[in-house]
This record gives sequence, structure tokens and C-alpha cells, in this order.
Amino acid sequence: MNDHNFPGAPTDTYLEMVLWPSDSVPYQTEYRLHIDGQSVVWPNDGTPVTLSSQTFSPAQPCNNLAGGAHIFEWVGPGDKVALTTSPLEFTSGRTHELVVYGNSSSLQYNFFGNPEAELDAVPAGSILARVLNLRTDVGGASILACPLAATSVLDCTPAKSGLAYGELWKQTFTRDMSLAIACAPLSSTELCITEPLSQRCTNGTNEGADPKSETIVLLDGADGKAHLVTFDVGGNNCSL
Repeated sequence: MNDHNFPGAPTDTYLEMVLWPSDSVPYQTEYRLHIDGQSVVWPNDGTPVTLSSQTFSPAQPCNNLAGGAHIFEWVGPGDKVALTTSPLEFTSGRTHELVVYGNSSSLQYNFFGNPEAELDAVPAGSILARVLNLRTDVGGASILACPLAATSVLDCTPAKSGLAYGELWKQTFTRDMSLAIACAPLSSTELCITEPLSQRCTNGTNEGADPKSETIVLLDGADGKAHLVTFDVGGNNCSL
């Protein structure tokens, strides 16, 4: 995805892929990736790009995809096409997220291209927070909005209740907040996940940048503590 064939392509257009189907797909089942009908291979040795189920890939440069819409196919065991996307529009100079989930007979996906029109609508000092729930161990996830220093549910206010499996929720917050999920049982005041919205990133030229969007994918894990976070800024080199 980084052959630089697109004329004038920027050097900080990235793609992060998550392949997290339900338990109906055996752990570490391999899927090959096709883009626009072409098999995607690694440039160093020509081997096919694969992603195993219940894994994610770090953000990869995809500068030659920055010129417009592209169709992705996931090819599973037996050369069976498991998923074909609609045309996905890539935004130059941004990080994109492609999240694949669902069961073995019906994979689904969410794509976040972070277009300029969407990010320009985010006020200064704020961030568009997206939460996608892929946890199968609970009936629904309830999201809390908290001050950055929060240590208890009692410090927070409800933001979204009962986020179902595969459901996406998004809202704009000021960057002096965090999102959190309470631990089970619901009577507990402990916070299992606390994700600050104040992180600062570096772009493709190692300049500091405040991201305009943060995507949080909730995953199955011990005590419900597993999650993945990505940003719109190229490379996702982010910290507090």
C-alpha cells in the first residue's frame, strides 16, 4: 500500500485495520486483502498481506490510496470472499480506520476516512469521539463522560447507555474530558476503561498536532478492559 504511484501523494496518509469477528470465526483465522480487485502484497518480498482474526495492524502508510475511492475485499479460507466493501474514500494526509467484525457468515465493517468537512466542523479545543462496541461478553456498554482526573464512577456523568454489539456512537467533547466504562458489577464505582481525550500527536513530518477525531474500539478482554484507540493524525504517534 506504499508504492507511491499516486502523483503528488503526501507522506502521511495511513490506514489502520482491525479484524475482530465474533467467536464464530476461529481465533487467528487468516484473511488476505484485495484492493480494487488486486491482491495486496508486501513490497519487500511480494508475499500477500494477511490479517488474522482477533488482531489489528499498526497504522501502515497508504499514500497511493489517497487519490479517491477504493474497494476492499477480505478473502478467507478456501479463497472465499468473506467481505466486499462499498467504495471507501481516502483523505490525503489523514489516518483511516477500517474495522471488520461480525460472524463467519456475515462480516460487517465500519470505515472512518476523516474527511476535511467532518473534521472542520469540530470546534477548536474539542475532539470528535467515536466509540464502536465489539464486546460480546456484555449485553451493552454504558459510556461515561468524566473529568481527566476522575478515579470513580461518582466523578462522571452518563453519556451513552446500552451501546450494543456493533453499534457506533459519536459525540464532540472538549479535550479536557475523558470517556470511561464502569467495571462489572454495575454496583461497582471502579472505572475499567478511562480514555483521555487530551492526547497530542505528531504528524508525518514530526510536528505536534491536536487530533480532531479519536476512535475507540471496545474489545473482549479481562474485566472488559481491552480497547483500541486511533486518531485522524498520520501515524498515530500520540501521548498525553
